[in-house]
Amino acid sequence: MTESKQPSVAVIIAAYNAAKYLADALASVRSQTFPNWECWVVDDGSTDDTQRIAEEWAESDPRFKVLAQQNAGPGAARNRALRACSPSVEACWFLDADDLLKPAALERCLQILRERPEVVTVGTQFERIAEDGTPLGPGHRSRYVPAFPLPRDLRADELETPFVAFYCVTGMGPFALHRRSVLDRIGGYDERLWSHEDADLFCRMALEGCVIYLPERLYAKREMPGTLTQVGQQRGGGDAFHRKWRDYQHHDPRRQAEIDRAKRYYYKVHVPLRDLKVARKALMEFVISRDPSKLRFAARLLLHAAASPFAPPGRI
Repeated sequence: MTESKQPSVAVIIAAYNAAKYLADALASVRSQTFPNWECWVVDDGSTDDTQRIAEEWAESDPRFKVLAQQNAGPGAARNRALRACSPSVEACWFLDADDLLKPAALERCLQILRERPEVVTVGTQFERIAEDGTPLGPGHRSRYVPAFPLPRDLRADELETPFVAFYCVTGMGPFALHRRSVLDRIGGYDERLWSHEDADLFCRMALEGCVIYLPERLYAKREMPGTLTQVGQQRGGGDAFHRKWRDYQHHDPRRQAEIDRAKRYYYKVHVPLRDLKVARKALMEFVISRDPSKLRFAARLLLHAAASPFAPPGRI
């Protein structure tokens, strides 16, 4: 079958003060082996040259399109572009403005969506690049699921990824192609969430159909400076996400049972084990730096880990 020249894929970039990296992201879209795409850049109230750079690319290639709005958060920016997509668009990739697509990303993932109608999202593994673009080697998108005696990360050849992995805020991220009809059905991003909005989207997509992860590294993720304990200290940003899912009610009893199982596992098993892991790293940092804040942080994590299994799900 001859491929229509109408865009079949939309790459959507929510950009906030992204002038330093945006051109690299757009160049990676233009290098795709699949030519029938459109790329929407939504300038979400930037104060730098983000909009100017996007408009220059749009002038040189009409497949690039630019929208601008006052700062409303990543979900609102992505939804605005989703609503503006051409009717012919079958799937959407929400690319972070500082990351890159590998040349075969759109072609390979769209192939899976077309071959397997039960699949709603196709994720990929990724490579790591430094802030200046220097390759750092392979990355790994973990997808943790319940197992005995300890939770385990799904193997590369285990493509299907269950809802519980996303409830635990693993498996989600900007390295995936989503079926557009399903995005429309669930209403796109939850605009109330300015953190963990990807985890929320993946959770809702997983309740609509099959989410798979390919072992191919079709994405390049830029790593910014930061320590493991700093990452751990920021985990409170997911409070709104977990408040939402703690009380979430699904119209399908089978899906609701799946949510309830994931919630029990998350609070009784995943949270304490995660806190113990981060606490160990914080203690190691304390030994090296003698920074008392790292010791206090480790102590809080250990107390939280001890209390979590005995608290009602979602109440600690």
